[in-house]
Amino acid sequence: MKIKVLVTKKIDEDALRLLRDFEVDYNDSGKPLSREELLERIRDVHAVLSVPADDLSREVLERAENLRVIAQKATGYDNIDVKFATERGIIVTNTPDAPAEATADLTFGLMIACARKIAMGDKYLREGREEAWNENIFMGKDIYGATLGIVGFGRIGRAVARRAKGFNMKVIHYSRRRDEEGFVEFDELLETADFISVHVPLTEETYHMFSRREFEKMKNDAIFVNTSRGKVVD
Repeated sequence: MKIKVLVTKKIDEDALRLLRDFEVDYNDSGKPLSREELLERIRDVHAVLSVPADDLSREVLERAENLRVIAQKATGYDNIDVKFATERGIIVTNTPDAPAEATADLTFGLMIACARKIAMGDKYLREGREEAWNENIFMGKDIYGATLGIVGFGRIGRAVARRAKGFNMKVIHYSRRRDEEGFVEFDELLETADFISVHVPLTEETYHMFSRREFEKMKNDAIFVNTSRGKVVD
């Protein structure tokens, strides 16, 4: 019997060619599969190449009688019921190293865009608004020499810290690594950082980690960038 693989979202052609020896159910629409589509298409597959948008909950996995492996194309895997998968003997993998540098690039790009009001300036200029030439509106704030608070000091958090060195930023962090240089308590980070960058997984402990209390502790002009999961923020 030929192994059947469900690829839930469009992937690079080179990656797809690696699956040429298998029977592939390929979603090339560019859109994530709905829960109903997953329930139907996962029934007879042996492997799933998934993305965070896929609902691989217990109910969905119960339909997959032949499933042996879930390969998540991401660092996070909160969309997968890992406990149930393990009970069923289904191996779950992820790609923790692959997106680290790219996510750090995105994080720093967002910080610069917010600090220097790049998106706002682009919008004003394209709309032909006179305010586009008002330097007072687009003065922004300095990144160079500012304090960067990183919440979650894993692969991505460290990659962001490396980029911050080029801007002579003071880097502080809050994470489980309390013995590392730059560690501060959570409230101190909130109160002192000019920029706050979040890189934590979505767990019961981090769900709505940032709510009214946390935002009220931040500086009035602090810039907050979250490139982890949306549900980390209330």
